[in-house]
Amino acid sequence: MEVTIQLASPRILAAVRRPVRLGQVGSAWRPALDLVWAFLRQNPGLRTEGHNIFLYHHPARGESIMQVDFAVEVTRFFPPWGEVCAAETPAGRVASALHVGPYESMRETHDAIRCWALENHMSLAGKSWEIYGDWTDNPDELRTDVFYLLQESEQHTLDQSHGSTEQLSNRTGNVEVRAGLGTNGLHRYCQWRDP
Repeated sequence: MEVTIQLASPRILAAVRRPVRLGQVGSAWRPALDLVWAFLRQNPGLRTEGHNIFLYHHPARGESIMQVDFAVEVTRFFPPWGEVCAAETPAGRVASALHVGPYESMRETHDAIRCWALENHMSLAGKSWEIYGDWTDNPDELRTDVFYLLQESEQHTLDQSHGSTEQLSNRTGNVEVRAGLGTNGLHRYCQWRDP
């Protein structure tokens, strides 16, 4: 899986924020996103081609609840409407990878980015987001872009680490991650596992 460095611009969102227990996003997203889409149906000028976006505010070490913005990209800011508020994805340098396939296997893409960051001595800045592509009935063709914001203090080293990105992206095995998250959001130990 290829992990690349990009400069992300902020995206304006119509969002509902929910506290979600780690690992429980799959059971929490639909009621929140339904509220967003109900709002957008009443305000048709706010959305053109915007996709669903989940913005994760990663918890501190030892905490099991994460704040998640379940959102849709919109064209401008707007006043709050019930639980629906305007939000933005962060701007700055990000580590990014494209996930192709079922949503249930997206953790592999997240783990690959975390391993890449650890291998390249990068610190994650506590926010990540997923931009969901157009829906298809074939789960093997679903496309989701995954982004992790990198800490500002280390962005000057990004160009020096680019060579190792290619080396890591050519590995074909799955990622095995052990131990927990560190204070900077990185896993302490990553290992590539042969399929």
